[in-house]
Amino acid sequence: YKRQVGTLTRTMRAIQGGDTSIRVPQDSRIQEVNQISQTVNTMMDVIQQQKISAYEQRLENHHARLQYLHLQIRPHFFLNCLNQVYSLAGEGKYKAIQELILDLSSYLRSIFQDGSRLVPLKNELASVESYVRIQSAEVPFPPQLKVSIDADVLKVPVPHLSLLTFVENSIKHSCRQDSPLEIRIKCSKLSGENGSNYLYISIRGNGGGFPPEVLQEFNGPLKDIYTEQHMGISNIRHRVRLLFGTEATISFRNLTDGACVELFLPIQLERTD
Repeated sequence: YKRQVGTLTRTMRAIQGGDTSIRVPQDSRIQEVNQISQTVNTMMDVIQQQKISAYEQRLENHHARLQYLHLQIRPHFFLNCLNQVYSLAGEGKYKAIQELILDLSSYLRSIFQDGSRLVPLKNELASVESYVRIQSAEVPFPPQLKVSIDADVLKVPVPHLSLLTFVENSIKHSCRQDSPLEIRIKCSKLSGENGSNYLYISIRGNGGGFPPEVLQEFNGPLKDIYTEQHMGISNIRHRVRLLFGTEATISFRNLTDGACVELFLPIQLERTD
């Protein structure tokens, strides 16, 4: 009896310490002890199930929040592309429209995906290339895209629209009028502490830098997601935080003739779609 009470006591102390997976043996020859053990085990089964349910609810809320953030961005790109098609149609440039629609269909297939998932870097780059071609249609100084990618990071998963959002922002806010905007994207693998690996992404444009107040905001604490100011970039910052936590960082800075965005994302190949 003393041994069985001792076992029950140790189990209760383990439970008190936070171990909800432990169970009390029900092999006593004393019926009362077995009844107590059964009651404790039943209680722990209920607690464990509640913990699982609470965790699943958090995941569901997490997923819904990511979906909301992604859906906020989609109309922004979609309407920009339709305006470009409309403009070409008004000028009767049907060949250009055919080429544009091919890029647009490829682009739309990529953006209408589950925003809570990660996509291979090469897929995100393909979306960027389609978007730049769309923005280059029949303009005096089409934007120039230059990409430098290490071959071993092409399959690394990244948040959907992460690169595209910053490229779109560079084109939209470029101050160049008599020369083409040049966008440079560089992606490489970096080794961190404890054997961890990171994907480094640099997106640079020579279309002018960030205003001081915007730069301060982007490098500052995350604000409410329900905002119309800098919606695309705000959403990407929140999605990166939701997907990677504090393991990932995004930094913004100004260069001599433009702006630069740098992302450091932990490499998690098992999460690739």
